[in-house]
Amino acid sequence: MAKNLMIIESPNKIETLSHFLPKDFKVIATVGHIRDLGKTGPERLGFDEKTLAPNWIVPKPTKKELERINKDPTHKIKTKQQIIDEIRQEAKKADTIWLASDPDREGEAISWHVYEVLDKEDREKTKRITFNEITEGAVLNAIEHPRKIDINWVHSQFSRRILDRLIGFKLSRITQQKMGALSAGRVQTVALKYIYDREQEIKEFTTKKWFKIVAQLKEVERPIVLREINPKLKNVKIFKDPDSTENEKFFVDHESAQKVVDDLIREYTIYAIDEPTKQTRKAKVPYKTSTMQQEAINVLGWGIGDVTGVAQKLYEGIKIKGKHTALISYPRTDSIRMADTFITKLKKFITEEYGAKYYSDNTERFTTGKKENVQDAHEGIRVIDPYLTPAYLKPLISQKEYKLYKLIWMRTVASMMPDAVSERTVIRIINNENKFYTHTTKQLFDGFKKVWALKEENDNVIDISELKVGHKWHEKVVEIKECQKSPPPRYTQASLIKKLDDDGIGRPSTYKMMAQTIIDRVYTELINKAYHMTPTGDNVIIGLSKYFKEIVDPNFTKNLEEHLDEIAAHEEGWKEWILEYIPKFNKEVDAANNPKTGIKHLPPENVFDENGKMRMCPKCGKPLVKRFSRKSKKFFIGCSNWPDCDYVEYPGGQQAHKQKILEELCPWCGKPLAERFNHKKGEPFIACTGFPKCHYLRPFGISEEEYAKIREEKLAAKKAGKKWKASKKEEKELKESGEAAHKELLSVVAKEKRENKKAHDAAEKTAKAKPAKKAPAKSKTSSKGKKK
Repeated sequence: MAKNLMIIESPNKIETLSHFLPKDFKVIATVGHIRDLGKTGPERLGFDEKTLAPNWIVPKPTKKELERINKDPTHKIKTKQQIIDEIRQEAKKADTIWLASDPDREGEAISWHVYEVLDKEDREKTKRITFNEITEGAVLNAIEHPRKIDINWVHSQFSRRILDRLIGFKLSRITQQKMGALSAGRVQTVALKYIYDREQEIKEFTTKKWFKIVAQLKEVERPIVLREINPKLKNVKIFKDPDSTENEKFFVDHESAQKVVDDLIREYTIYAIDEPTKQTRKAKVPYKTSTMQQEAINVLGWGIGDVTGVAQKLYEGIKIKGKHTALISYPRTDSIRMADTFITKLKKFITEEYGAKYYSDNTERFTTGKKENVQDAHEGIRVIDPYLTPAYLKPLISQKEYKLYKLIWMRTVASMMPDAVSERTVIRIINNENKFYTHTTKQLFDGFKKVWALKEENDNVIDISELKVGHKWHEKVVEIKECQKSPPPRYTQASLIKKLDDDGIGRPSTYKMMAQTIIDRVYTELINKAYHMTPTGDNVIIGLSKYFKEIVDPNFTKNLEEHLDEIAAHEEGWKEWILEYIPKFNKEVDAANNPKTGIKHLPPENVFDENGKMRMCPKCGKPLVKRFSRKSKKFFIGCSNWPDCDYVEYPGGQQAHKQKILEELCPWCGKPLAERFNHKKGEPFIACTGFPKCHYLRPFGISEEEYAKIREEKLAAKKAGKKWKASKKEEKELKESGEAAHKELLSVVAKEKRENKKAHDAAEKTAKAKPAKKAPAKSKTSSKGKKK
């Protein structure tokens, strides 16, 4: 019998913990929250608006979750109630219950919920522990230093959850009922407002043009910069660019630039070589959540979901040579600090691997400048063991895991290494009294660059050892280049997260949601990795900006985060300021819902053909309009005369329930195959016309031979007890050919049966109305056959 019961959040940590926890420990995962706000009361908010008394319930599984649970032969997937029942059962057997959920406010709230569902006598056996890394030393040290649940952190999380439910539910009803959109919320609305404002800046941007001279010499790789023009030249119009950092000469028109080009000769003479100046570049501090996400998105080209998913795997543990090993510290943090014990270990690694001169104590820079109660009670994101180098792990982990681990490893090690030192020498060049310059850089000490191996712009290196004043270089090419002031760039996921972080909006656990939800809701779309507003997104932010100015104001969310920090530090109560805000917010909701002066129902957008002519419904002649499916989160084309007319087109021009019969026969039953359309996914697939008796189907675009090979590989891998790994294309195709496709076929068949039954009933009704003319036996058989 287990004397110790440990409660964690993620089941993926269990195997890692099992390698070093004593045998008398049993570990159970809550799989996130075990309780949530219910959906009761007039507004279905799950709490009392007058007292803020929450109604905590155990969430019931959704239909999809229930299907997964029922299909799980190992019974590892459980409902929340089953998890609670198991915790209660094991708690009675244990001497000590260790509440070991994640070391942040959300984790603190989860521990509190576990404490609340326990029996009174079992609560007395609970101890709260946290660890920043899943290693033997960190976990056993946490067990030696338990504490009580921090109720202030729990109250801070209550405040966030209740406010998000209040704003999210009420705003979502407005967007759904009046804007044809999915939802709105406190967090996603601010992110959307940033993107909308940038879009307006781009639209209002006034283009400015100017010209510059690009002179390329045979002896110098990059163009030299024009600083001064021949004072004898007249009527040369100079353009002043306030953003220029090199005092480069620009020209208002092509003619002015041409005068300078015509004044140049083929030889360029060095007239001065400046004294070298030393330049130092400091290593960056360890990652926090926002900086890790930004750099991974920019350097690796990933999306925010990939970054957070891979980071979580590295934290929870990856199987390396048969043993689950945690590779990085907790990936959701506002901190950039590192523990003294780890710094000691890192110092040993750096001095052994690179020498004592490559170690520098940079800990004085490891501060966020924020209050201590901010969620930086733990460390920054770092590797657990610097001796596990990327080169060692590369053949043992997946490519994605390796790439992110390498970034974190380099940043961790480099943070405790000295500055890189270089020497910059400016070379000044003259040509017929037109003055240019270039420079060369010589590295004196690589410092942290010894390990920081990101691809950077190479400096122009010129051997100046034999250069003297009077030395001549020769022209390779000179041209006049037209320049144009670019509008401000659209936000990418990385730059949006940086903006949110710089403005003090959001926290480590919310960046992903802020960056991803606005895409999932089809308010924006990523084109070339940059956010673009959709018409739906425009409608939502315009409507909300008019009636909910405080919600869309970034300062509101920033002030909210400060309130939450103060609650966590026990500097203010958690209810008072929310109770003050609710009446004000409800007035805004009433104003937006006012039938006369509130938000108007937006009519659906008309559809036009390639020639700009409005398209009409081929079924009834009414205009076609764009509609949005909340289920599939995709736009489709429908008739404006709905529900009287049910004509529908899905992406790619595919009409509803229309199938294309193929010449190919089903390899299972010999009946013709058909090209069907999965409306949920918005993509076609191949299925047998003999459904539901025959369940053959496969993804669109691959042959039966190719798909049979995939099935064989998958089956062989399962028999061998291995996890089958398919290519990205194969995984996508297999996923799309699964349950959703079967459901689509079932819905089509059901509709056809209903239509046939309706026609049959109508025929029988007509037959009864004329009893004098009985249908012959043959026609009855025919009718039955038709029905069948």
